[in-house]
Amino acid sequence: MPKFSFKKVEELTFVTFYFEGIIDESFSLSNLKSHPNKAVKVDCQKITSINSMGIRNWILWINSNPKVKYTFTNCPVCIIEQINAVKGFIPSKSIIESFDVPYFSETTGEEKHVLYELKKDFRPGKNPTIKSVKDSTGMKMELDVAPQKYFKFLVKGI
Repeated sequence: MPKFSFKKVEELTFVTFYFEGIIDESFSLSNLKSHPNKAVKVDCQKITSINSMGIRNWILWINSNPKVKYTFTNCPVCIIEQINAVKGFIPSKSIIESFDVPYFSETTGEEKHVLYELKKDFRPGKNPTIKSVKDSTGMKMELDVAPQKYFKFLVKGI
């Protein structure tokens, strides 16, 4: 399994981190510094999992500069689960631009992760309209999560 790695892209007013692999004990604060006056965008698309040490290190990183405004994009299921379960996993004023929603087909056994995007598919404070997704045979797929739990971060606000 790939360990954690990242790419950092500096812009004039913000910095984007592209995270990849497993968020674990190798998730180091020393390499993830950004200018305190710049907003931080975190692209989570290639995060594959997160363990308890990763959660601890993530929260330390998030809290290392409390004035930073965070935006999260392409959040996989493992990140959404932590946002819902761990208080302080992301700052309260954070923006989630997009996240994956898992679907499953009873007919074929297929699994799909569908990206939901801010303003297009959801709005903070409201449950999203559930997308209709079809498997390879054209049959409707079901959500593979309990909506009241999975979308909790949208309804309660972050």
